[in-house]
Amino acid sequence: MRRLLKIAGFIFTLILIGFVIRIVYLQEKTDKIEIIFTNDIHGHIFSELEDTGKSRGGFPALSTFLKKVKNPYILLDAGDIFQGTPEGNFSKGKVVIDAMNYLGYDACTMGNHEIDFGMDVFKKLVERSRFPFLCANFIEEKTGSVPDFLKPYVILKVGKYKIGVIGIITSLLPEIVIKENIKGYTVIDEIEVLKKYINELKDEVDILIILSHVGISRDKKYLDDVEIAKNVKGIDFIIGGHTHQFLEFPLKVNDTYIFQAGCFLKSVGRIVLRIHKEKKKIIDLKYKLIPLYLDYFPEDKNLFDLLKSSLGDIYTGFNVKIGESKRWLYRFLRGKQKKNGELPLGNLITDVMRKYAKTDFAFQNIGGIRADLPKGDIKLRHIYMLHPFGNTIYTMKLTGKKVRKLLEQSVSGKFGILQVSGLKLIWDSYLPEGRRVLNVIVNGKEIEEDKEYTVATNSFLAQGGDGFTVFLEGKDVKDTGVLLRDVMIEYIKDNSSIDAKVEGRIVNVSIE
Repeated sequence: MRRLLKIAGFIFTLILIGFVIRIVYLQEKTDKIEIIFTNDIHGHIFSELEDTGKSRGGFPALSTFLKKVKNPYILLDAGDIFQGTPEGNFSKGKVVIDAMNYLGYDACTMGNHEIDFGMDVFKKLVERSRFPFLCANFIEEKTGSVPDFLKPYVILKVGKYKIGVIGIITSLLPEIVIKENIKGYTVIDEIEVLKKYINELKDEVDILIILSHVGISRDKKYLDDVEIAKNVKGIDFIIGGHTHQFLEFPLKVNDTYIFQAGCFLKSVGRIVLRIHKEKKKIIDLKYKLIPLYLDYFPEDKNLFDLLKSSLGDIYTGFNVKIGESKRWLYRFLRGKQKKNGELPLGNLITDVMRKYAKTDFAFQNIGGIRADLPKGDIKLRHIYMLHPFGNTIYTMKLTGKKVRKLLEQSVSGKFGILQVSGLKLIWDSYLPEGRRVLNVIVNGKEIEEDKEYTVATNSFLAQGGDGFTVFLEGKDVKDTGVLLRDVMIEYIKDNSSIDAKVEGRIVNVSIE
C-alpha cells in the first residue's frame, strides 16, 4: 500500500510540475487579447424586463462588463445599430452613436436598417462616430467604388498584433429596403469582394475578421455566412449579425469560426485568444456569449444619466401606460408554432389591421414584428418597438388565385411566413416549393380563384417587400396614410386588456 501511495504521489508531482511549466511557458511565450462584439442593437440602449422577471441588456450594463475586462481588446459591432426603439428612431441614431463613442467601439459594419431614414441621415451618423463604418460590397454606381463615407476594411492594433476587419452586407439588400433609400448605389457579390480584399490584407495582418451583416440562413435559401466560410479561404473569424441568432457556441466551417450575439444588446460576445509572441499565431481560443443581466452587470450610472439627459422627453413620454396584456406575446415562433407558422401576436396584429380597414383578409410579414408585448402593463414604447418602421396600412384587391400565389410565396421559407387574418391556410412543408399550399379556407369554404377579395397589409409588403411580389399585382391599391402602430395603440386603448392565442389559422400537415 505504501509503495502505491509513493507511486501516486510521484505521478501527482510530475503532473503538478508539468502544469507549472505550462503556465510559465504560456506567460513567457504568449499574449492574451480579446475580441468583444455586439450586433443588431436596434436602438435598445437601456435594459429591458424579460418574462423571467429579470432586467437585461443596454449600454450601461455593457459599460460595466467592459470595465471588468483585463486583457487588451477590440470592440466591434456587426450592424443595425439604431432602428427599432423610440430612443434610436427619434434621435435618428445619434444617441446610439454617442453611447458607442463613449464605450470606445473600434469598428462597425453597415446594416440594412442604417439607411431606413435615408442615406443623408446615415452619412451624418458616420460623421458623428469616432470609429469607421465598414462595407466592402456596397458600391456607389457613378464611381464603381465603395463610397467615401465608408471603408472596405480597417487594420486595428491590439498590442503588437494587427487585426484586419473587412465589412460586408447581404447582397439581398435591394429586396429588404426601400428602393429610394439606396438610389445610386448597388451591392456586389460577397464572395468575390472578400477574395479581393483578403488577398490585399493577408500578408499585412495577423488575424483576419469578417464583420458581416449577412447572417445565417436557417433553410439555406440565400448566400449566408456559412457559405462564405465554405467558399473563401483565409478567414479566421466571421462576426455576424442580421439574423439575430444567439450562438452559445461558434460554428466551425473549414478553418473559420462563425459567431453571433443575438440582438437588442441582450448579450455580448467575448472571444479570448492566446497568441504565440514570436510566431504571432493563435494557439488557443475560448468563447462565451455573456447575457447582460443587471444582477451581474449593474448599470454604469454615468452613462445611464448621460443617455437619459440627452433624450429628454423621448425617455419619459414613451413610458405612458395604454393598456394591459393577459399573457406574454412573443415576436418569435416558439415550440409547435415553428412547424405551422402561426404566431399569436401575428393574429392580433392582422385582426386589428383587418378590423380597421374593413377588408376580407389582412397580411403581416413576421419579420416586421419587432418586439414582444409583455404580460401586464403595455406602454406606448412597447407598441413603438413592436412597429418601429412607420409603416402605413394599405388596401387593395386580389383575386383568390393571386391570394393562393401569395401564400405559396409565404411558405417558400425565404423571409418567413406571412401572418394572416380572415382565412385558414393548410400547407405541407414536405412538398416542393411552389406546390406547398393544399387549401385556403374562407368562411368554411375553399377560396374562389376568380373572386376579388379586399386585402389589408402594411406599406412595406404592399411595395413588394421581402420578395412578396404578388402585392404588386393588386388592383385599386390605396395608402390609407394611417400608421399601423397608431391603429394598434387606439385598439389597445379602446379594449383596455388584450389577448391572443393560436387558433389554427395556419396548419402544416407535413409528417416530417
